[in-house]
Amino acid sequence: MRRSGLRSILYTLVLIFIPFTPLLAHPNPLIEVHQQGFLEGFFHPFLGFDHLITMLSIGFLASRYEHQHQAFAQMSLCFLSLMIIASVIIHQTHFALSSFIEILIAIGLMMSGLMMVISAKMRLSNLLILLGVMGALHGAAHAEAMSNNLFPIGFVAGFTLATLTIMLIGFLIVSFWQKNNFIHQHGRQLFGLTMVVSGAAKLVLS
Repeated sequence: MRRSGLRSILYTLVLIFIPFTPLLAHPNPLIEVHQQGFLEGFFHPFLGFDHLITMLSIGFLASRYEHQHQAFAQMSLCFLSLMIIASVIIHQTHFALSSFIEILIAIGLMMSGLMMVISAKMRLSNLLILLGVMGALHGAAHAEAMSNNLFPIGFVAGFTLATLTIMLIGFLIVSFWQKNNFIHQHGRQLFGLTMVVSGAAKLVLS
């Protein structure tokens, strides 16, 4: 199960980045500016605290399931897929965003955090739906940043890679914490509390 889950992530990464491989070969001025878009996209998720803790939380949520690696693979792929689809559609259609998106992101933060605080375990199929919605909302937020970037292809590749990197970091943190049950339990609850407080603050400020 562990190998199949990690293999699923690897295969999906290959499929996602095949269209972007021309950006990494045969340097020319056009490719160089797309690489600039890639770097801006890559650092974008690290600069938003709500984005950062949401993506870290996927590893924490996956630790609640018996087959953690398989759960993590499904959760991360669901989030990534909807995030990419939403960002591209909204960018292409020039759909006008409003503060309503930020409000929904804040509510999603609080819901995920509360699940960790009270150690609740949702059915994986239901959690995938929630993560899909959250992924689409974060994709919408990324699309707003894309509208200010002249090189959206590189930007999408950048924030996709960054998102997966953050998710993997979260999963590795949990894997390390699981060596000590006390740290694992209370560390997850403390992280969940951080999400609830951050979501509440974002809700007030939106």
